[in-house]
Amino acid sequence: MHLNVQGASVSGQTHLCEFGLTELPRHWSWDGRRLRASSDPYGMRPLFYAAWADRIVLSTSICGALQSGAPRDIDEAALSVFFRLGTFLGNDTPFRSVRLMPPRGSLTWEDGKLQISGDFARLAKPLSLTRKDAIDGYIDLFRQAIARRPAENFALALSGGRDSRHIALELSRQHRLPEFIVTSCWPHPEEARIAGLIASRLGRPHRVVSAGDLPGCEWKKNARTNFAALEHGWFVPVADALSGRVSYDGIGGDVLSAGLFLEEWNLGLFEKRRFEELARRLVTPGRIPTWNIDLPYDAAMDRVIQELRFHSNAANPVGSFYFWSRTRRMIGSSAFNLIPGTVYAPYLDPDLWEFLSGLPARMFLDHTFHTETIARAYPEFADVPYAASKSMRFPYSRYALRALASLRRPARYVSTGPMSLRLLRTLMSPRFRTEADWLGCHLTYIQQLSACSTCAAGKINESARAKRDGFSPRCKIEAQFQPLTVR
Repeated sequence: MHLNVQGASVSGQTHLCEFGLTELPRHWSWDGRRLRASSDPYGMRPLFYAAWADRIVLSTSICGALQSGAPRDIDEAALSVFFRLGTFLGNDTPFRSVRLMPPRGSLTWEDGKLQISGDFARLAKPLSLTRKDAIDGYIDLFRQAIARRPAENFALALSGGRDSRHIALELSRQHRLPEFIVTSCWPHPEEARIAGLIASRLGRPHRVVSAGDLPGCEWKKNARTNFAALEHGWFVPVADALSGRVSYDGIGGDVLSAGLFLEEWNLGLFEKRRFEELARRLVTPGRIPTWNIDLPYDAAMDRVIQELRFHSNAANPVGSFYFWSRTRRMIGSSAFNLIPGTVYAPYLDPDLWEFLSGLPARMFLDHTFHTETIARAYPEFADVPYAASKSMRFPYSRYALRALASLRRPARYVSTGPMSLRLLRTLMSPRFRTEADWLGCHLTYIQQLSACSTCAAGKINESARAKRDGFSPRCKIEAQFQPLTVR
């Protein structure tokens, strides 16, 4: 038998756990014969595993699993969903053999046999309340969630929206104020102005950070999130500003209480159980760059339809689908991996989550539920507006030129010719200029995926494949932990 455990340095039969105070813990232990591991209730803290032949790898990073010998076959269906929907589903990753532990997951590996159990995605018990009672319940349970998460010497990321404002105002009501408040001026400069108004009212210092080197931020984001997010490169400077301090994150607040993505059309299709039609509207055939990977549309459709069926009995099926896909896999990877240190997530408090997830979908259709809750709980701040979604001026030409320059480095999964033509088109025609942003994000992602796979091969095969394909054997993916091998 062969076991690779990556995540902490131990000796003998020491129980392994993530050190420090955590909101979502992971645990694993090895007694010389049996490996046991468990994941957090939402499956948001990354714990990857790969089992093949008589081996198993357990790692907090995908690249760590690959460099420990896990097969590197690409999961075309999972990536087809990812590039079309913007998120992975379930426990999928870009690699077929590497899987993420499920929510409240339990892993046992003994004598070469693997057993996995978990919630995968759970549905809350439906509630029947008036809107007034629902808002009152939200106010009380949110106050309880904050009170359960006391912290000193903490900092707070604040946007111009609702989730972080709710956290900031409740912390203030409980006489707990951050050392400072930090906001990004990208991608919406209005966010910083509105957040500054709240910071001024609270009497706290306000730091405004810029994304600066956006391609560099994309690279860091992909590495830290284990290839789980196409978005949030702009958040890297905010996360770095929070480094070394406890912080609070508003993950889940928008989907659970503001009706994000909830519309009459998708709720109606859920209620009529027209899953194929709903999937067709979610999984668009186009807007995918040409890669050296087959991304089958039909496989993506089948995977999404399967997931939609599971959530059809939820009180808010749209919210449930997006929480267990986008929030869990994409937003969670950003909240708990981009920010170094302890992150408190009050919207994931078990009592609050059960309550909000059990409220009927139609209560959120007007998208004012969270706004009304905040106004009722903190009337003295009701005059402060929320930021409108207005994009700032984007340096399209500079971004496209940098992406073109990066194509001089060979990458296994990149079709250099077609990608060069698409980037040149953004420079030559104003009609296609705005494509430079998403093309650049996709290109950086697939280049890193190529580098991670090739670096793993190089580490295993003394870089023979890496040299043959024109890669440096040094992988630029950021390693967080050193591997431990137990035989």
